[in-house]
Amino acid sequence: MSCTYLHHLPTLSPLPRLHEPFIFPSVPVNNTALLCPTNITQQFTDIEEPVDVGASSKYLKCQGGKKWLSGRDHNFVHCEDGAWTTVSDVCDKECGVPIDCPVLSGMGAHLSGYYNITPKGDPDEPSVQVYCRQSIAKADSGWTRIFATGLLGQVLDMITLSALHWDENGAKPLVVQINLHSSHEFYEATYDDVIIGKDPPWTLLEVGTYHGDAGDCFRFNIGGSFHNDADLGWVTNDTRAMRVTSTTVEWPTIEEEVQYIEFYFRPQEFDRSKSLPVFC
Repeated sequence: MSCTYLHHLPTLSPLPRLHEPFIFPSVPVNNTALLCPTNITQQFTDIEEPVDVGASSKYLKCQGGKKWLSGRDHNFVHCEDGAWTTVSDVCDKECGVPIDCPVLSGMGAHLSGYYNITPKGDPDEPSVQVYCRQSIAKADSGWTRIFATGLLGQVLDMITLSALHWDENGAKPLVVQINLHSSHEFYEATYDDVIIGKDPPWTLLEVGTYHGDAGDCFRFNIGGSFHNDADLGWVTNDTRAMRVTSTTVEWPTIEEEVQYIEFYFRPQEFDRSKSLPVFC
């Protein structure tokens, strides 16, 4: 059975942990539910008979063998102005939540955004949200964002990165892509064979071959621990290394002011199966 992931989903609240009691949302009771169609199954396909929640809301669950593509166990709709609210989600074959952004790419996801994944592939583990950079072009898909300046509240949890990067056999090498933006130019630095420590402080252990036009500065961050405070990223005292704060980006080989930086990674095995052979 093949699984497809043709729908881009909006940011969703984290799933409740399994076995925890679920509290239905509090929705004001009003009389507009009387104006809504009674046969809601015509609006949503492949769902079980909706369950009433109060006078103006319904609980929706997929039919057996199918699952909401968001990874949620259920969705809610509410009666507003004589119509049921929409759900940006669909029931599809029960394939489980993907383990990472490359798997999502293989399932058909081609729009960048936030997706639910289970990094360890364990269906009993709660899913987590990550930002995936996807594209119709497979060579530029499957990237997971670690951080981007201006989005400091959305830094990837290093526990999630570690789960994607390490397994029982050890570290799986990463390809890291760093995009730097000035007011007039775009620069890129890409590295293969990147290894990050499995546990805190998530030390940058190894960096392989450099490719790009930004300059080979990230190499001098080797040995640095990961910070998500006044400093962002892997911090060292080497003046040749990059340094990122909440307001500045220093990349010593770029003379003009860098206004914005983005950090992405994807598994090296996936990268080499999709990309042009840029690493020689």
